This record gives sequence, structure tokens and C-alpha cells, in this order.
Amino acid sequence: MAWQGAMVGGLTLLAYGLGLRLTHDYAIANTMAFATLTLSQLFHAFDVRSEETSLFRLGFFSNPAMNKAFLAGVVLQGLVLLLPPLQGAFSVVPMPLPQWGIVLGLAVTPLVVCEIEKAVRRARTGRPVPVGKEAAVYR
Repeated sequence: MAWQGAMVGGLTLLAYGLGLRLTHDYAIANTMAFATLTLSQLFHAFDVRSEETSLFRLGFFSNPAMNKAFLAGVVLQGLVLLLPPLQGAFSVVPMPLPQWGIVLGLAVTPLVVCEIEKAVRRARTGRPVPVGKEAAVYR
């Protein structure tokens, strides 16, 4: 958990740094960091459903409650980032399209990295993926 938290924190700082370097605008850099932090948590929630079983094996849509929560989170985050009254309340600004791409790429990174880590760990131990009642899965 600690390395995953550090990864999300590092990606958030990277988003800020890239935003500042590319736009020379502190407000956009802050917005990119905020969006990366919140969206990465939403994406990462899919990955932490199981410590061993791949999300691809579990299925992206196998947990309807989680899918609804994810969609609600994305909609709320979108409202904060896109509606001027909420932008002011949360001290964020509109982002140019290229910055949206950077944010989404960074936000998905924890999911990708954790899936790779699971695969490497399974390959290294040579243990099959547990299924059924033996699997610690949050459906």
C-alpha cells in the first residue's frame, strides 16, 4: 500500500511539474495535480479489488456497485473541473485539451503499474491465481 500511495503522490507532483513546465501557469498546474490525484484514485480502486487476481480476470464490469460509484465520481469530478461556479469553489481553472490527455494518462498509470506488479509477482512465485472462495476479491 505504501508504494502505491507514493506512486500516486509522485504522479500528482509530476502532473503539477508538467503543467507548470508546459503552460507556465500555476493555476493550470494546480488543476492538473488535483485532477490527477482524484482521477487516479478512482481508476486505482478497480485494481485494488484483489491483491493477486488481475482486473482482466475479474472483469471491469463485474462489480455493478463499484461501476456506479466510479461513474458518480467521474461525473462529480467533471462538474468540478468544467462548471465555472464549482471551478471557483475548488480553485481550479479550465485545462487545455493536451493537459487533459496528460492528466488521464497519469491517472490510469497506477492501474497499469499494479496490474504489471501482480503479474510479475504471480510469475515469480509460480502460484496460480486463486479462484472461488480462496480468492481475496472485493466484488
